[in-house]
Amino acid sequence: MARPYVKDLVWPKITPLPKNRWLVDTGVRAGKRMRKKFATEKEAIAWADSFKRPVELNGQAALTDTQRHQHVLADHMLKSNGFTTVSVVDAVNHYLRFMQVSGKSPKVSEAVHQLIESHQGRYKVQLGVSLNDFLAAFGEKKAADIDGDELRQCIFKRTDIKETTRHNHYRAIQTFFAYCKDSGWIEKSPLQKRHIPKVGAYNPQILTIKDAAKLLMVTTDPKYENMRLFMGLALFCGIRIQELCRLKYSDIVWNSHDKCHVVLIGPHIGKKNRARNVPVPANCELWIIDHLKAHTPHPIYLKKERCDYVLPGEEGGVSYRLREIAKKAGVTMSQNIMRHSFASYYYELTRDAEQTRYRLGHNTPDVLFTHYRQLVTGTTNPFDYFKICPPKYGMDAHLNGVNKKMADIATPTPEALRILHLL
Repeated sequence: MARPYVKDLVWPKITPLPKNRWLVDTGVRAGKRMRKKFATEKEAIAWADSFKRPVELNGQAALTDTQRHQHVLADHMLKSNGFTTVSVVDAVNHYLRFMQVSGKSPKVSEAVHQLIESHQGRYKVQLGVSLNDFLAAFGEKKAADIDGDELRQCIFKRTDIKETTRHNHYRAIQTFFAYCKDSGWIEKSPLQKRHIPKVGAYNPQILTIKDAAKLLMVTTDPKYENMRLFMGLALFCGIRIQELCRLKYSDIVWNSHDKCHVVLIGPHIGKKNRARNVPVPANCELWIIDHLKAHTPHPIYLKKERCDYVLPGEEGGVSYRLREIAKKAGVTMSQNIMRHSFASYYYELTRDAEQTRYRLGHNTPDVLFTHYRQLVTGTTNPFDYFKICPPKYGMDAHLNGVNKKMADIATPTPEALRILHLL
């Protein structure tokens, strides 16, 4: 008769016998009961250990007591953490997939380098800057090994940056994990809703018509005339500062059909590699026409490698020069205020959301309606913004010079807006 199962008995059982002999009893839990005597304890233990490894039982693997205990413990850990429908086999499969994915994943530093090199233009530079803190924190780890808690700590660690900048960093990290997932290096992004930085209401500022005229009048000074083309395109075409920094004189061409200048924003210039053509309003042509005929940067900003660019001198010095011009004009300038001014006055004048969106280079009109729609007060005539001209030039003379069909341009009729290249 088979020996009954005893709860606290550990099989195989080793029992000492008289005359320094040892008995090993496998019990019924190892399959067929086996008992064997050995001359030394070492031999008995070695034979007993062979039964602690899995053996075949009716074509299936039998578990040792230790393995059974670990299985029960693993199942308990799953259930106590809320995974009531997940089996131990599911957990093992998930772990094996994780190890396979993690095994072929490069370090974060290598992955970030590959991501940045897969882009070009302004977005490539911006992406690299936004991932600096992330790279410093996780450069030597693998993407699959990054924990959600330490990721959140990295996003919210710095207190010396604005929330909009923090949100840009989050978006860059989001792009990184999406790239890793597409490359097969992770199964799922560790980013969660709690990682998204909260950004307060954005309140863009615009220039008054009087202040815009003051800024351009400063560029009539020989010391600042090399910035006139840059300022004119920013104020009356709404071109981004970073796009202007990469713009060359050869990108401003004459359109013989419409008899106006057009700025060609190529994919290598535009944000996110999007191209567009921006017509130059007639009043802007009056500010920049001398520079289009002969562009010679002022010696103070002369850089041989920048002579073909709209912005002379170092690209990194543009903020300093804009502040210097604003101080000279007695005007307070915030970030992107010239672009915001163009968008606000142009939309208020034309009420054409699609044309405004296209000139700004927005993918959808959402940004326009969210930020720029109600900045121009009802007491301001937006048409006056696009009639700001240099003192020595007149609009009528300019239009006659390019053989434009004359019309009454004193009021913003559709015909007048077309003549002034605003429609």
